[in-house]
Amino acid sequence: MMATLTGKGAISLLSATPSPVNFGNVSEGSPSTQTLKLTDEGDESLVITSISASGKDFSVSGVTTPQTLTPKQSVTLTAKFDPSSAGAETGNISVVASGGAVGITLSGIGIAPNAQLVPSTTAVTFGNVTVGKTVTQQVTLKSTGNSDADISNITVSGSGYSLSGISQPMKLDPSQSAILTVSFDPKAAGSVPGTVTIYSNAPNSPLKIGLSGDGTTTDQPAVELKWEQSTSPNIVGYYVYRSLKAGRSFSRLNSQPDAGTSYTDNTVASGQAYVYVVTSVNSKSVQSPNSNAITVSIPAN
Repeated sequence: MMATLTGKGAISLLSATPSPVNFGNVSEGSPSTQTLKLTDEGDESLVITSISASGKDFSVSGVTTPQTLTPKQSVTLTAKFDPSSAGAETGNISVVASGGAVGITLSGIGIAPNAQLVPSTTAVTFGNVTVGKTVTQQVTLKSTGNSDADISNITVSGSGYSLSGISQPMKLDPSQSAILTVSFDPKAAGSVPGTVTIYSNAPNSPLKIGLSGDGTTTDQPAVELKWEQSTSPNIVGYYVYRSLKAGRSFSRLNSQPDAGTSYTDNTVASGQAYVYVVTSVNSKSVQSPNSNAITVSIPAN
C-alpha cells in the first residue's frame, strides 16, 4: 500500500525600502537621517538576528535584535550620515535574518560647513522724526549657507536707537529668516548716525548696518502706509513707490525689500499730494505688478 503526501513549502523573504540610500550633500556637523522599512514579504515568520552599518561616518539605529516579523509585518530603522570631513563616502547596512541576509548600500557627500548671514539692507534711513515720537523699520536676516548661522550677539549704537524682535543667541537653519526691528526715538534735534552690529559664525561677522535719522522739534508730516501680506509663495519683502500726483513717474523709496507690511514715509512736504503703490518681491528678486494706487494729500502749514 502506498500513501501519497502533498504539501506547500513556506518561503521567508525580507525586503528593505528604500534601497540603496543616497544622502546627497551633507554639511560637516549637521548629520542627516533617513528612515528605512524592513518587511517580511514571505508567508512565514522570520527572525532578524543582527543589524550593523559599515563606513566610517554611517550608523544605524531603531531596531533591537533579535526581532521577529510575522508575514507582511514591517519594522523601521534609521540610517544616519554624519560626515567628519569633506568628500564622497560609501557604506552598507547589513541585516542578517533567518533564511538569509539583506544588504543596503549607503552613499553621501560630506561638504565643508559654510554659514552665511545676509541682511535685506545695509543702510536704514528714518528721515525726519519729531522729538518724542518713535518710528520703526525692519531688517530681515537670512541664512543662505549650507549650515546653521549662529547669531551670538546684536548691538546698536547711536542716541535714540533701539532693537527688538530677535532673541539672542539665535540659530537660523539654512534658508531660515528672522526679522530685526530697529526703532528711532530722537532725544534732541539734529542728525543722528548709528550702527547695528551683528556677531555670528558667518565669514562677514561682524555685520554692520548703518542707521541715519534726523530729530526735529516741529511736527514733520509723514505718511504711514499699510497693506495686506501677499499670498504668493516665496515672498521675501515689498517695495514702496511714490510719485507726485501730477507726474505719476514713480520712484522707489526703499533700497531693499522690507519684510513687514507697513512703511512710514517721512520725506513728504506740506501742501503736496503723493501717489503710492506697493509691489511684492520673491526669493528670485521678481516683482509683482503694482498694487492699487492710493493718493495722499499733505495739508499745508
